[in-house]
Amino acid sequence: MNAHRQARRALPRLIVVIVLGAAASCSRDLETTRTEGVTTVVNTAPGWTPEGTWYVGSSADVNIGNDRSPETHEFGAIVAAYRLTDGRIVVADSMDRTLEYFSSDGHYLFQAGRRGDGPGEFRNIWQVWRLAGDTILT
Repeated sequence: MNAHRQARRALPRLIVVIVLGAAASCSRDLETTRTEGVTTVVNTAPGWTPEGTWYVGSSADVNIGNDRSPETHEFGAIVAAYRLTDGRIVVADSMDRTLEYFSSDGHYLFQAGRRGDGPGEFRNIWQVWRLAGDTILT
């Protein structure tokens, strides 16, 4: 058997070892069972401390496009949303292929881009990054 085949046969075992190691590092309260060659690991307690727990608040910091004004927007598929240094919020919608800008309190400001193949138009918006100086790259 050549080295390539040996490596391919060893890969599933290596993956199991990595997954078990990662699971063990997350929590000490594990239940491990093995049935018909399949190892199952169940976390019975959280892998974080009470001090490290985070919660979602019961009220929104800002509502976007929910002010019943003519500028109300519905989004199709949000890819990213960023708060800029001046408080403005930019939302990338891959369905509409636009970047929508809102004020810090959620009111519509303007749209950048649209569906198309020309200048200032997007064929697709798959990923969006916020760079230095509030630059948005898509």
